[in-house]
Amino acid sequence: MPQLIVLLEDSDADVRRDAALALGSIGAETETVVPQLIPLLEDSDSGVRSDAAFALGDIGAEAKTALSQLVPLLKDSDSGVRDAVAKAFEKIGLSLQKKAHWLTSLELDIAVSNLESALKIVAEPEANFSQSTIANLRIYINALKAAQSNRPFIQSIPTNPYIWGIYLFFLFGTSATPRRWWRKIYETLKPK
Repeated sequence: MPQLIVLLEDSDADVRRDAALALGSIGAETETVVPQLIPLLEDSDSGVRSDAAFALGDIGAEAKTALSQLVPLLKDSDSGVRDAVAKAFEKIGLSLQKKAHWLTSLELDIAVSNLESALKIVAEPEANFSQSTIANLRIYINALKAAQSNRPFIQSIPTNPYIWGIYLFFLFGTSATPRRWWRKIYETLKPK
């Protein structure tokens, strides 16, 4: 793996392209690979930009941190890059949809925001992207929004002190909780 990462900085564009594609297809150590692929999205060679986007698409949901860097490439001057980026959004969106229950609320919010930005560009009539790409992005966005709104009650407990109080009440009941605890809970939850 480290040998391939070194090749991402090779002076030969074909070597950089092949290294990016290989890293994308391997899919291992994505926390190391994704940050190394992101700079290739700004490469002067359109083939390298295209293959870096393709590799990020192959990585899937683990490449969610690259979505914001992919959005501007939907307006790239090269049609091959635009098509590769659109496919990357579709692949990453599908993977995010499948793994939505494992994502934090913040990760979901960021993913939805980036996918909506991509959809706005892709859906422009002059952008000339396929209707299936537009439809797929809409489906993934709706699925991620549904996952956001369907977060279980138990996941909201750590972030909301009022729910903590209610949860503790039902968990321990009034008889199992000493009065000083109730006083402390009341003081903590009391509006200021």
